[in-house]
Amino acid sequence: GSDQKAAGNTSATVATNLLTGTGAGNSGATTVSGNQASTSARANVANNVLALDSTTASGGLVGVLSNVQANMGQVNANTSMTIGVQGALDTGAVTVSGNVVDALGAGNAALTSINATVGTAFNGNSADLLNTQTNNGAITATAALNAPAGQPMVSGGASTVNLLNNTVTATAYGNNAVNQINIVALPGQLVASTNLTSTQINTGAVTATAGGNIGSGGVSTGNNISGNRINAVAVGNNSVSSMTLGVK
Repeated sequence: GSDQKAAGNTSATVATNLLTGTGAGNSGATTVSGNQASTSARANVANNVLALDSTTASGGLVGVLSNVQANMGQVNANTSMTIGVQGALDTGAVTVSGNVVDALGAGNAALTSINATVGTAFNGNSADLLNTQTNNGAITATAALNAPAGQPMVSGGASTVNLLNNTVTATAYGNNAVNQINIVALPGQLVASTNLTSTQINTGAVTATAGGNIGSGGVSTGNNISGNRINAVAVGNNSVSSMTLGVK
C-alpha cells in the first residue's frame, strides 16, 4: 500500500496565446481549430494494485492493501487559452472550432485494486482493502477560453465568424478514490472473506471555475456561435467502490 502526506503548496499553470493576422490585411479565411491546453495539479497521487494470478497457490492467508493520504497544502490548477484574430480581415471568414481547455485540481487521488484471476488457489484467504483520505487544503481549478474572433476588424470586419464546438472544463476534488476488489475462485475452494472500507474527510474549500469570453465583433454579415460547452465541477469527497466475487 501507500502512505502519503503533503503540506506544501502544489500548482500548475498553462497559458496559451494563439494570435493570428494582427495588423494584416486579408480577404481570405482564417481557421484556429483542434488546439488543447491542460493542467493537472494534485498533492498526493497513488496507484496501488495487488494481483494474484493463476500460478498463485496459498491458503489461510490474510492480505491487506491500504492507501492513506493526507493533504494540508493549497492546490491550484490554472489553464487559459487566448485566440485572437484581430485587425486582420476585411471580408474573409474566421473559424474558431474544436479547441479544448481543461484544468484538474485535487488534494488526494488514488486507485486501489485487489484482483484474483480465475485459477487462483484462493482457499480460505482474506483480502482487505482500506482507503483513508483527509484533505484540509484549499483546492482550486480554473479554466478560461478567450476567443474574441473578429474584434476589432478593419474596414467593417470579417464577413462571417464561426465559433463552434469549443470546450472549457474545470474540475476540483478534495478527495477522489476508486476502490476495486475482483475475486474469481474455482468450484470447491474454501470460502474467502473480503472487506472494503473507504473513509474520506474534507475540510478545505474546493472551487472550480470555468469561463472566458467567446464572442465576435465587427462582423458585417453573419455570426455562427454554437456547440460550445463550459463545465465546472467541484466535489469535496468522491469515492467509487466496487466488489465482485464469483466462482467459475
